[in-house]
Amino acid sequence: MKKYVLLSFAFLTLSSCQTSVKSDANELPIEVNLDQYSDLQKIQIQLGQTILVRMQENPSTGYRLDTKSPQDCVVEINEGIFEQKNTDIPMMGAPGVRTYEVKGVKAGTCLVEFNQTPPGESQPSDKKSIHFVVK
Repeated sequence: MKKYVLLSFAFLTLSSCQTSVKSDANELPIEVNLDQYSDLQKIQIQLGQTILVRMQENPSTGYRLDTKSPQDCVVEINEGIFEQKNTDIPMMGAPGVRTYEVKGVKAGTCLVEFNQTPPGESQPSDKKSIHFVVK
């Protein structure tokens, strides 16, 4: 009888741990660092899920970061938020990171370009493309 009680308790404990691990894993934010990213990789996200895409930026140099995607793209991308790197003394023109939020809005695939364009130029000097797959 004690064996059955112990086995039942062990089973319930293990099954409840497994459930909590799965739910916690789904809540973790996913981040992509474009500075360490191979061009044209596929990134799969769930419908309604938001991931963060980060890229080094120094707006004081005049370079512009922007995104380009088709009108019927399966993800929505915000304009990005620039955060200056923390320094002991606040400095004008210090570099930082631009973070874009990318949300899966419908099932399918979409190619999104993240472009860095020099001042006075129309063509990007650095372009990274991501194939987003929304399930």
